[in-house]
Amino acid sequence: MTFADVLVPVPIMGTFTYKIPADIGDSLSVGHRVIVPFGRKKFYTGIITGMSNIGPEDYEV
Repeated sequence: MTFADVLVPVPIMGTFTYKIPADIGDSLSVGHRVIVPFGRKKFYTGIITGMSNIGPEDYEV
C-alpha cells in the first residue's frame, strides 16, 4: 500500500496523508496534482509532497 503526503490549500499548517489506490499508485509521484476529499463533503486540489510505503501510526488514514 502506498501513502501520499498532500499539501491542501486550507488554513492549517502541514500536509495530510492519503492512501493511494493500488491501480493508480505507479502513475503518481511527488509534484503531481491530485483531487482529495477533505471533510465530509468537500474536495480540494492538492500537490503530492512526499510518498511512502509506510503509513502513519498515530492515526487512521
